[in-house]
Amino acid sequence: MADQLRRDIARARDRMVFPLGAARELRHLESYLRPGEHVDTMCVGTYGGGRGLLVLTDTRVLSSSTG
Repeated sequence: MADQLRRDIARARDRMVFPLGAARELRHLESYLRPGEHVDTMCVGTYGGGRGLLVLTDTRVLSSSTG
């Protein structure tokens, strides 16, 4: 993936209150999305001692953790 994020992902990132700690997950997020699936909202939080990204799309909820 290029350094630029897809438009829907970039918009959701720009609406995040505290986006720090999710750069790696954001770079890989597009590869986890299904064809035609669009990101609506994202947030970063702490999970199991690591940072995690929670993503709401138009069809499901995704989560990832850096461990």
